[in-house]
Amino acid sequence: MKKFKPVRYKKGTAQADLYAQIEQNVREAATTLINAIPESRRLQVQQDINGSLSPVLYVPQNRSAYLFKSMPKYVPYWDSFGVISQCAIVIPDDATGSVAHEVGHYFHHVLLGNSGYLNFFRNVRPNGHHVGMAGALNELIEEPAYLAEYYLKGSVGGLGPEKGTFLTNGGGGSISPMTVDYRDLEGMTMVLFASILREDTEIRNYANELVTVPVVEGSREQLWRDCYEIVASGTSGVLTARDKIETLLQNSGQAAKLPAMLQAIGWSHHVVCRFVDGDGNPLSGVTARAVSKVGTSEYRLPARSRESDDTGTYGLSEFFPGASILRVYYDGDSSDVPRTIPWTTPTNQQVDLGDIGVVSNELLNKLHQTTRIDFGLNAPHTFSDGQNWDGHFEILVWPLVWTGTSFTARHEVDDVSGHYLMTANGNVSADGRILNVEYSADFSQDQTGGIHTETHRRVNVAGLPYTEDYIGGGNRVVKYVKTGEEAEQYVVAMESTFTQTDAGGSVIDFYEYVSTNWAAATTDLDLTFRQ
Repeated sequence: MKKFKPVRYKKGTAQADLYAQIEQNVREAATTLINAIPESRRLQVQQDINGSLSPVLYVPQNRSAYLFKSMPKYVPYWDSFGVISQCAIVIPDDATGSVAHEVGHYFHHVLLGNSGYLNFFRNVRPNGHHVGMAGALNELIEEPAYLAEYYLKGSVGGLGPEKGTFLTNGGGGSISPMTVDYRDLEGMTMVLFASILREDTEIRNYANELVTVPVVEGSREQLWRDCYEIVASGTSGVLTARDKIETLLQNSGQAAKLPAMLQAIGWSHHVVCRFVDGDGNPLSGVTARAVSKVGTSEYRLPARSRESDDTGTYGLSEFFPGASILRVYYDGDSSDVPRTIPWTTPTNQQVDLGDIGVVSNELLNKLHQTTRIDFGLNAPHTFSDGQNWDGHFEILVWPLVWTGTSFTARHEVDDVSGHYLMTANGNVSADGRILNVEYSADFSQDQTGGIHTETHRRVNVAGLPYTEDYIGGGNRVVKYVKTGEEAEQYVVAMESTFTQTDAGGSVIDFYEYVSTNWAAATTDLDLTFRQ
């Protein structure tokens, strides 16, 4: 592709010669820019340029004007109703460098046609508008002109829109997403386009800090055409442009890159939350940061050095838009909490993330000190032979083997009285406050005369909450206890059988567990871990 070079005025150039130079420059701009148009639209664009929407060039003589001077501009219609197209490209003799921008306006008109461009024409930006000026959330008439300028010249007004400082410096000052809604700034859609066209993995963000950002994979030539397809579809708002870019990235499996890409250029949020423990009480001493995951890569924003206060309140001045993670640091450990900030949220509106439950490994560390578990299920249990045994399901299992939040135990004994096998398998929640466990106890015995006896017990407990922990007799004790009818909901399975056979294998005695009177005053479900 031949590189486009803007006309540079040379002192003493005759007006007719300058007009010819600018006219040639407009042709070169159009000839070059046509390569960025999707192939499916290119033929129609060429026909319109050579036909009903052919451009007219005006070169006002500002250099010799005394009072009134013209500004570079594009005039699409002869009338305010958009009925008669004019397609006038106005390039004053002292603004020859504006050809790329005004040709960009012209191409926008050609892509949309007279009726499609009319809505943009009726929502022109105010006089004196500039990159970084507010009020452009739904006024994108300037963005296609910036896009053409970027394609033809590699910059917009001498600035790189792929950098986060593009919008910050546009107005000649310093602004922040906390005080100004960056989505509403003129040039934001140009920045969105530049973020998917960019090939550098490091840029200056909106605060002029060097940061690492994801890069969209794919042919740059095709990505330019994708950008112009978004323009050609009549996109008139920043949010719609972002939605279309997300769809584009979804088609190539790269949509997860968008939060980290856009946060760096100013689509950033500030948030507040309250950290709480497992009981909902405020938790102090917690810090956090925002993290955006893209495959195996992570993009992390700074954590605030100040910890949460006595009310659990914590704030961050930077947070990713869309779906990301709040990484919470507490008690020497970290946990990830998914959070989503809707793309419709203004950047200068504080976002309340609500209460964030913090997972502490303190209780889990205490559990890791334990080596056995006592199963206590004292209640009136009825069996098929009519007997009632309150303590039938109570056993002790050891040694415990812990692996993270999971544990197992197996105890097997062979002696003169018979064969015993007791097992336990379970887990606790990440903070150790919820217990799930299943245990079994099996016994077999061979007696004189060929009599064989087998017993089997199994209990499954799920969701049993933590009660307390303490040091008893110099050893760690952690308890999960429920009493009375409340205990029933945590016992999801119970079974017990007694079988006795004679030498010929015939059953001579059998009974099994039938039910439990959970309403009895003595009912007590007590699972205790001991050191």
